[in-house]
Amino acid sequence: MREHALGAPSPPPLSPKAATLDRLRRAGLPIPDGLVVPLEPGSASPASFGDDSDALVGELLRAGPVIVRSALAVEDQQTTSGAGLGRSLHGCTSTAMIVEALTAIAADRDTPAIALRRKSLDREGLGRTPVDQAIIQREIAAVTLLVIADAPSLATTVEVYRPGEGALSGGSTPSFAGPLARWADRARRPTQALVDAAREALGESPQGIDLEIVIDADSRPWLVQARPLTRALQPGWGSFAAAAQAEGRPIPDGWWRLDTEHNPAPLSPAHASLLAWLATRRPGTPRTFAGWLYEQIAPPSDRPTATADPYRGLQHLQRSAIPTARGRLRELVELLASADRSACAALTWRAQAAALEMIDAYAKLAPARAGARADPPSDSSPLCLVDRQRFLDVLPCTWDIASPSLAEITDGDDNNDDNDEMAEMAEMAEMAESDPPTIPLPADPSAMTWLLRELDDHLFALGLAPLRRVYLRAAELLQTTPARIFALELDQLRAALLDELSADRIEQIQRESDERLQRSKRLRPPPHIFDGAPLPIPAYGHLRGLGMGAPCRGRVAQRSDLADLLARPPEAGAILVMPALTVAAAVVLDRLGVRALCSASGGALSHAALIVRELGISALIGCRGATALTDGEIIGLDTARGRIELSPPRPPL
Repeated sequence: MREHALGAPSPPPLSPKAATLDRLRRAGLPIPDGLVVPLEPGSASPASFGDDSDALVGELLRAGPVIVRSALAVEDQQTTSGAGLGRSLHGCTSTAMIVEALTAIAADRDTPAIALRRKSLDREGLGRTPVDQAIIQREIAAVTLLVIADAPSLATTVEVYRPGEGALSGGSTPSFAGPLARWADRARRPTQALVDAAREALGESPQGIDLEIVIDADSRPWLVQARPLTRALQPGWGSFAAAAQAEGRPIPDGWWRLDTEHNPAPLSPAHASLLAWLATRRPGTPRTFAGWLYEQIAPPSDRPTATADPYRGLQHLQRSAIPTARGRLRELVELLASADRSACAALTWRAQAAALEMIDAYAKLAPARAGARADPPSDSSPLCLVDRQRFLDVLPCTWDIASPSLAEITDGDDNNDDNDEMAEMAEMAEMAESDPPTIPLPADPSAMTWLLRELDDHLFALGLAPLRRVYLRAAELLQTTPARIFALELDQLRAALLDELSADRIEQIQRESDERLQRSKRLRPPPHIFDGAPLPIPAYGHLRGLGMGAPCRGRVAQRSDLADLLARPPEAGAILVMPALTVAAAVVLDRLGVRALCSASGGALSHAALIVRELGISALIGCRGATALTDGEIIGLDTARGRIELSPPRPPL
């Protein structure tokens, strides 16, 4: 087999990766100049350059540094990607460096992951021809690296990275991840044109295409990688869209993000009806689609740019907003203690008004919260634990009025049918209201902003708590359980309390709500939706995440939520795996002494990142696929590379 310049006529048999780039180059797309060379079978050294190759390599080197990239037979197959198996070696400035890079790539063919993939392809009759190859290519001096997914029926997605060695393989956090149409950069339009041209040149792919594009200093895009997507990026979208349509509330245009950090499961009918009511009064309120919570991401032009003094925000929060909200809760709890059905129905409106007043107070703090940098300060005391004990009566496991508070699940009695629970809550509220502690404020303005972001959760919890108390009192009056009372929407709850619904009708509503909730749990909600189409942003990739702390190994302890975690504390040395970490998780993790965890949701600015950093926990945050790991299996957290290591390794997708 001979060497081949990318885009030259009559190419020899090429590996899938090289063949795709060659095809796109011949179609006139901006593919950097390059040369495909064979790696001799059964040898750890590259084939020697011929005279023509020497001339082409010399020409590339005279233009600047080159990059040497693997193009193995196991990479970029139509049905199996093998993405990430091979290496790319940057900054080669001499023939000797190129030969050294080729030798390293050739040696990689014997690594366990590549050998495993080769055996898998051999069983399918693939991978034997053509032989392994490498690409020697002009290295573009990039200012930005883009990863783009373009697929039928999906919104085109882009992840934006700072270029450099290991920008993708190292699990770096993208500076932007979302619809290409929302990427605010002068290179967006030429990039979109390049994506359209690549789609046309490659033809319609069943699952779409995955592109890597670099942007040079003149904002010109260069296509450096194109491979077929081998799996549906958003399986189950049809079922989800149908369920959302059946609600009678179609998904509006705009960018909507699934908020599993706060609600990793579908919302109760009670909480969903509260959000629907709030949305009629405050348009920016999150919405529910097919039972799942979504928040809207405003365009950059609509986002506030001014920031406020976090010190003033903290002062207002501690001296005014929280005491006022606590006072509202205390007064309502006192009224509920002696409320009959009619009075309880009337108090639902008072509890809704308390939630609305909380939303307004919370929104006023937004400018003061806006100054937090991507990484929380590491030189301050754990902000995630500050003043939590005074709010255990209202801090929920998830942000749903049907969710018990930490105080409730710690006491282990969420089904108390008498007034003891209400009296206990009233007592805790009175204690929390009296003599609030003075919280030392950090000197660092960024740390102060992070503290505000933590403490304002107390305000949010206090705003939701009144309606939870109303529902719990209604359960007593209607002689039903808390688990069943939250199956009623607000209007249905009022009607039941006012004897406008028969017992049979209430039971039917509860049964239908439970069936609908179970259907929602079986859905696969897309992480993002843009203008009615799914936007499949994998924050870090399958079994990859934002790595924090020291690497470790341990046995997987799958837990569904904080109540499950408290009921079944993991053994020492286990790696806790959960869908998400809410604000209340800090108290539980600290109490149980959890030292390693993996969360499926979260990012650099999430509560999860703050919690694990401040508590000194080893973790992968936003690790897609973690909740599918087998309970009890042994895994490794490679926090340096941001990935899970399986034992034994499994073939990559």
